[in-house]
Amino acid sequence: MASELLIELLNNKNNLIEILKKLRYIANMLNNKELLKWVTNEIEGYNNKNSIPKYREFKSPCLYYSGINGHVQFSETFLDLNYFTDDRVRKEIESLLDTEIECSISQIEDIIQDKECNDLSMDLSFLCGELFNESGIIASRIFLRIPKSKLIEIENSVFNRVQDIIVELEKTVGIEKLNSLTIDLSKREINEIINQ
Repeated sequence: MASELLIELLNNKNNLIEILKKLRYIANMLNNKELLKWVTNEIEGYNNKNSIPKYREFKSPCLYYSGINGHVQFSETFLDLNYFTDDRVRKEIESLLDTEIECSISQIEDIIQDKECNDLSMDLSFLCGELFNESGIIASRIFLRIPKSKLIEIENSVFNRVQDIIVELEKTVGIEKLNSLTIDLSKREINEIINQ
């Protein structure tokens, strides 16, 4: 036998944000500050770099640019880091290649569901001047690419963690108690709507 919350999660993966909201309420009711912090960060996005979990870290292998190199115009082309010879600039770029994905899980899900979007990009156009000074390449845009597959990995990690949390709550709190907390949540949501 499984809790209503676990059944809801397993029946509809697209409902992850709603399950997280319910977990947030349960974390409050159980006074579980660690769970509350994690769930809140997934719902709202991560503001504190120290709290970003490993599954949201990404090491990009390279940068891309659009611009003119010599007499040839390029669009979204691989940018060789060897064009940057200044050690200070190279260290800055290398630190940017190690990035954390801070946005909320609902933003990640929106990008995943967007059929026209193949990946997420991080604008690094502030490096255009450095690139011109060191190589003569006139770049209109420099960016880092985060593939959609990485966002799917994050979504799957959150889904799996939520599932593990619910199973652990079933073991520690009990299925009946967990079901009563989610029923209490439904009543609270209805009361909030009525009293708005």
